[in-house]
Amino acid sequence: MNFNSILASFMLLLGAGVLGASIMRLSALSSRLPNEISVERSEKINKIFAMHKSFTFLILLGYLVVVYAILWKLGNFSDVVVGVIFLFNAIFVFFSILLQQRTIRLFRKSYGRALEIRDALKREHSQLKKTRDILKRERSQLMATNEQLKREIEDRKRAEREKQKIATRLRQAQKMESIGTLAGGIAHDFNNILSAIMGYSEMTLYKLSEDSEARSNLEQVLLASNRARDLVNQILAFSRQSEQTRKPVQIGPLVKETLKLMRASLPTTINIMEQINEKGALIEADPTQIHQVLMNLCTNASDAMHEKGGALKVDLDRLNLYEKEAALLYPDLNAGIYEMLSVSDTGDGMDSATIERIFDPYFTTKKAGKGTGMGLAVAHGIVKSHGGVINVHSEKGKGTTFQVLLPSIDGVVKSEAEELKPLPRGDERILYVDDEATLVDLGQQMLEHLGYKVEGKTSSIEALDTFRAHPDDFDLILTDKTMPNLTGFDLGKECKEIRPDIPIILCTGFSESTLLLRAGSMGISEIIMKPLLMRDLAGAIRKVLDES
Repeated sequence: MNFNSILASFMLLLGAGVLGASIMRLSALSSRLPNEISVERSEKINKIFAMHKSFTFLILLGYLVVVYAILWKLGNFSDVVVGVIFLFNAIFVFFSILLQQRTIRLFRKSYGRALEIRDALKREHSQLKKTRDILKRERSQLMATNEQLKREIEDRKRAEREKQKIATRLRQAQKMESIGTLAGGIAHDFNNILSAIMGYSEMTLYKLSEDSEARSNLEQVLLASNRARDLVNQILAFSRQSEQTRKPVQIGPLVKETLKLMRASLPTTINIMEQINEKGALIEADPTQIHQVLMNLCTNASDAMHEKGGALKVDLDRLNLYEKEAALLYPDLNAGIYEMLSVSDTGDGMDSATIERIFDPYFTTKKAGKGTGMGLAVAHGIVKSHGGVINVHSEKGKGTTFQVLLPSIDGVVKSEAEELKPLPRGDERILYVDDEATLVDLGQQMLEHLGYKVEGKTSSIEALDTFRAHPDDFDLILTDKTMPNLTGFDLGKECKEIRPDIPIILCTGFSESTLLLRAGSMGISEIIMKPLLMRDLAGAIRKVLDES
């Protein structure tokens, strides 16, 4: 083989290599198409690549066939043949490179477009992430707002419940105010009646001998009248129209007296058992209120056993409460000595739901007309105001026990001998005024019995005219507070303008909280509570006259 044959073969191989490299490069470019290129554009580029590869492969195949056919026919290449092969090969390579460059430009354009799409997708993805974060924040804000709305709804519901409770308390307060107004009127009229009963009984006692049979009967009348007076004081205390005075009280005799009073009102099917320890049983209290607490507890116990009967047990004992015991059993109490009053019954008992509400005002388990629901509420308030506690233990079918703990004190109770000192007397002149003729007559008898000169009047206008006509004829004015035309205050004011130094004593059926301040500002020297007892009246008159 000559040089021309070798050169022709080399040129043929070079053309074949260029075509092979072009096919390989196109295949590599085709495999590098980005995923972001749309499906239609990717298919179009793949078709162009496929056509290019097919066209190149066919040209190469035809080229090789032609060349090798010539070589097979001629055997040796002349310079002309080599030149023709070279020219044909150069044209083929040129068109192949031109087609390849065109394909590469198309690829680059498509690839750039794909990158733009990819960047746009990245931006959209980033925007979507931002939108998602915003939505998350908004969702969190919505959840927080929802929670806030829930809390506001709960607060509003709570406020509505509080509003209803306040409205209930207001209605209860209005009821209490109405009861107080009614109690004040009843107390005034009832105390006038009691004044006549007690006053005439007391005057009659002074006229009877010690061995008279009627004396014991009148003493029972006075005892019943004193209980009636205490009942009025309870009504006034209930309506808060009387000032409560506390003093050292022996609770043992008070409990015994209350139980003695209860026996008459209890059915015979109920047996009262008492165990009273009277030694040192001294508390600082208002006797009327303690009496009221015990009456309420005994009445409830009686009602619990009304149908079947049973045993009412009342115990009074002393309890020494230590710190640990107080903190555990009675967290509202301090360590110390207490008088423990227990009232037990053998009734049906109560469930836990009832026990939780028994001290609520107007709560009752009794039938309509059998109870107001105020007894235990009042008892609880009284015990609480005395620095004590009231507890209850009850089981269904096993009865109920109430325990009242009141602080024990050291003190001395005034003896009867000290209270029954001789009555103070005098000979001064007194103007006595009351719109009840019976009380004027009684007052005159009592005051004249004490040695005083008395002029009685049933009209405050007439009394003022009498005093205006002869202001120096009297040493003291004793007047009722509530009267028509001129009240006791108005009468006192008019008399003070006529004679400023005249002492005035005011009689009233109940003591208002501002009564003492008002009386003092108007020159009233003393206030006496009805019903009038001779000992109280004599002491007050003597005190005022001696001071003036």
